[in-house]
Amino acid sequence: DEMLTADLELTADKNNGSMVMLDSILQRHIAAIAQREGISFLVFAEIISMGNNELNQKVETVINNHLKRLANLISQLIDAGELKKDIDPQVAATMLFSTIQGLVNLWAVNNYRFNLTERYLPLWGMFQGLITDNQTMKAARNN
Repeated sequence: DEMLTADLELTADKNNGSMVMLDSILQRHIAAIAQREGISFLVFAEIISMGNNELNQKVETVINNHLKRLANLISQLIDAGELKKDIDPQVAATMLFSTIQGLVNLWAVNNYRFNLTERYLPLWGMFQGLITDNQTMKAARNN
């Protein structure tokens, strides 16, 4: 739980919601995953496959807490005018989490042979393009 949420809490405390900050958080998260060879996500998958209800509930709590924190950060970005107003923070958080989870799974089944950060960057670019409008992106680039 600590690995998933530490950077999100740090950012929320600073109250400095920006797409650059969110990208930085996600890049640090990707770097930590790479360093541990995706262990947290793979442990989650293993726990789920075991069918142990108690462990599943613990994983569910960890993931749901992470999603709530990520959704709160996305809400801050919406309120700050950095994201489209019609974005659902919970959906965006789930999309981001699922994208990273899927990327880590691909990386693991490929025996960690590709650079996780290099594969993350175009995914981030696509995600960012979906949740920001052109005016928001232009303003961010000019700052």
